[in-house]
Amino acid sequence: MQLTVDSGPTRARALLPIAHGLTQIASDIACSDSEANGKPVSCKAGCGACCRQLIPITQTEAHQLLAVVAAMPDTRRVEVERRFVDAVSRLQQADMLEPLRNAERWSRLDPVEFGDRYFRLGIACPFLEHESCSIHEARPMTCRAFSVTSPAANCRNPGPDNIMPVQHPLPRPLDAFGRAITGAAEGTPIPWVPLALALDYARSVPEQAPEYTGPQLLRAVFEAMTGVPVPEQTCA
Repeated sequence: MQLTVDSGPTRARALLPIAHGLTQIASDIACSDSEANGKPVSCKAGCGACCRQLIPITQTEAHQLLAVVAAMPDTRRVEVERRFVDAVSRLQQADMLEPLRNAERWSRLDPVEFGDRYFRLGIACPFLEHESCSIHEARPMTCRAFSVTSPAANCRNPGPDNIMPVQHPLPRPLDAFGRAITGAAEGTPIPWVPLALALDYARSVPEQAPEYTGPQLLRAVFEAMTGVPVPEQTCA
């Protein structure tokens, strides 16, 4: 694989296409292996159940989604922004907004209990249209890494006993990418952003200034996402 990155200071957002691509390649391989072993993937276009889950994305992806929305034609942009505002309002009414806005409290949340509460609200991803993703090419890593082999009907009332996800071969992509671009030590928590709060977050928290060159970031992303050391001379 040969990739071109800026040799100077580079924003993490420039590496997102690579991280998304690695995640997608690994996911495609995992799904093919699952089907070969008699466990076909049940996810299909038109089934948007998982698009109502609490979807974690990296802070970098939040800034990228803000740019995606800003580039939309005016009529569509206004409608998508309205959906984000509605999602924030509904979370506030359910007393779930502040815990999701406060990174210090995320680590103290019970992911199963809180995730179930979120799902019961039925808040659709603002990019969901006709039960399909309207930004499929730009969708976050979490969305790319998740597929199931359990019956599609189970996703309407998901639980640990009736949902069978495909085992992704890479380390958790969101954590790996977040660790790579922040230089966070293994075992430390990686801040994430709920997709429904992406615009809210990106508008209130400035994008981090470049701290590393393109080759340095590329090497860190590959090592974190594959778990394989990359010789320094191959990223120059």
